[in-house]
Amino acid sequence: MTTQPDRTGILIVRVWMEPHGLKRFRARVTQTLDSMNRKHSMASASSPEELYAAVRNWVESFCDSTPPS
Repeated sequence: MTTQPDRTGILIVRVWMEPHGLKRFRARVTQTLDSMNRKHSMASASSPEELYAAVRNWVESFCDSTPPS
């Protein structure tokens, strides 16, 4: 019997408000689709809608990616 290794992605979101300006919302997204891979990418967002899109894109990419063999 062969077992498949666990497949784990990581998405870390840091959110903060800038003290001044019209667009005070800020977010930084650090992500990887495979926790065994040291490569990661980063994205930023200046509105909640941009953050929602970044999270949605990551989840869709995770679901569409090929599991390790």
